[in-house]
Amino acid sequence: MARAYILPMPMAEEAWGVAEKEIVRALDKTHSLIEIGELKEGVLDGTKDLWCVLNDEGKTKAWAVGGVFSHAYLIWALGGEDAQDWLSTQEEFEAKVKAKGCTEVQFYGRLPWQRILRDRGYKPVQVVMRREL
Repeated sequence: MARAYILPMPMAEEAWGVAEKEIVRALDKTHSLIEIGELKEGVLDGTKDLWCVLNDEGKTKAWAVGGVFSHAYLIWALGGEDAQDWLSTQEEFEAKVKAKGCTEVQFYGRLPWQRILRDRGYKPVQVVMRREL
């Protein structure tokens, strides 16, 4: 079973070089509203969390960046070799988020995540419309 960890400083700073390429890929796929530089700055100054998902053998399967936003914990980006591995950590992840005082989780992702997360209690609450100029 996979495990989810919030990396403390300075571990997060050391891991950022590895995590960054997966986070950038995730941002590129979702046409995110946030830039990689903002996420990096947040991780390095401690206002955002860098999550690492490890499988049973200790191999990194996914990286995520999230943080507390009002009463919600917002996952800004999730990427990796098998980002769906983080689903097996849902109970552990949500307990850690609840301990931060959050009452809900919000997740930005591509449309297929809606189908995947629906069975886990997530509901779509808004639509982002996009037009390139």
